[in-house]
Amino acid sequence: MPLYLLDTDHVSLLLGGHEALVRRLAAHPPESLRVSLVTAQELLGGWLPQLKRPQSADRLVWAYEGFRRALAFLCDVHLLGFGGPPRRSSGCAVSIVVWAPMTCASRPSRAGRLRNRAPPWEAH
Repeated sequence: MPLYLLDTDHVSLLLGGHEALVRRLAAHPPESLRVSLVTAQELLGGWLPQLKRPQSADRLVWAYEGFRRALAFLCDVHLLGFGGPPRRSSGCAVSIVVWAPMTCASRPSRAGRLRNRAPPWEAH
């Protein structure tokens, strides 16, 4: 089974519900997904400035929701450390999908990645 290492940009796109990416990911088993600890740190660290200096109450709610979605994703992903085998976090039940290569032309701008949309695995 091929393995897919998601970088920070792809995880951000995935959490933002990028439609083209989500369609491509559906063809791969969740067990093939990998995220490095560096990506996890960048993902969570990206939300911290938003939480510390919100411009409004709505922005604070938006930031906490983004932080929550990032944590939920990381609870159920194979994390690659700096040595040893991948580890799966326990106690979380979030369905995940995996990354497939995409062209630069299909990637949205940074503003597009930060849209406040529920990812497909949280939709009811």
